[in-house]
Amino acid sequence: RTTSLPIAIPSRAMSPRPALHGAIETRSIGPELEVLARNPLVKGIRRVIQEEDLDFCLQASFLDSLRLLPQHALSFDICISHRHLANVVKMVEACPDVQFVLDHIGKPAIKDQLFEP
Repeated sequence: RTTSLPIAIPSRAMSPRPALHGAIETRSIGPELEVLARNPLVKGIRRVIQEEDLDFCLQASFLDSLRLLPQHALSFDICISHRHLANVVKMVEACPDVQFVLDHIGKPAIKDQLFEP
């Protein structure tokens, strides 16, 4: 089973900013990351995890894909909801060389007074 990460490819027709387009499967992510890393507009990869199962971010193939990012000076944006936070902490610990950006501070359930994973 393979896991995919979305890829950012600049779409000059619409905007000079990168846009999400397609997906990279684990077995071919290296060459795709190499191409992306040559583009000065691409700084990192974002994968929306908030709609996935809680264990999604701990799959071996997903972690292997994340571990390739530092070789290309790319960061990883974590887009989750608070229910994923405990497993995302484990994901980050499993990838110590990856630079992570936590989008929206993990969307904590402030209304429900949930501040811890």
